[in-house]
Amino acid sequence: MKTAQKIGIALALAAACTVALAQAGIVRGQTARGESFLVGGVGADEVSALQGAHSGYGLSVRTAARGSGAYLADVHLRIADAQGDPVFDRNLSGPWLLIALKPGRYTLQASRGADTQTATVTVAAGATHDQMFYFDVDGVPADPVRFPPATR
Repeated sequence: MKTAQKIGIALALAAACTVALAQAGIVRGQTARGESFLVGGVGADEVSALQGAHSGYGLSVRTAARGSGAYLADVHLRIADAQGDPVFDRNLSGPWLLIALKPGRYTLQASRGADTQTATVTVAAGATHDQMFYFDVDGVPADPVRFPPATR
């Protein structure tokens, strides 16, 4: 395949992805340091669009209810770099965040109500690190098979 054809196909795929993201209502943004991010995942269209965009980001964070696994929005997420400097600090309007972090170690702190969870992750060049946070939700009992006590 000729280089011009490959470039044309790549541009067409990028345009299709951009249209899908815009139609899905996904929030696009940029951190104060210049890292681009996407927040969404409310509904099948948004989940599909985010799954399609997944590979272009160093970190993927999803929030869900412990027990049912149902996605949760309105979780506050703070990301700090290895020096403790804030990279991202906001409420998520959807359960899924994709953020183009540079390779390195980061501390993530996810809060929902009084429940705050912390994780330390390493973002590697050319890969996407996936991080899940599970929260107890009133009326949804914890499932000891899917979510053993060690993961709570």
